[in-house]
Amino acid sequence: MKRMLLTINDPPFEFLEIMARRRGMSVQMMLRTIVIPQWLQERGQNPMPEPIRGLVAPDISEHR
Repeated sequence: MKRMLLTINDPPFEFLEIMARRRGMSVQMMLRTIVIPQWLQERGQNPMPEPIRGLVAPDISEHR
């Protein structure tokens, strides 16, 4: 399994932290289970056979 290190500046991380707390999960869990799979799926590279139902990634495009 490959690994990666991700650095996020404070304002975007704080936004992700709020969104994760609302879902009752950590930022790391939200990135792994919602954000990255949705991002890959939108680009036609879905690594999961079926999406996780009921979980929606936050739209962070406005907060850049």
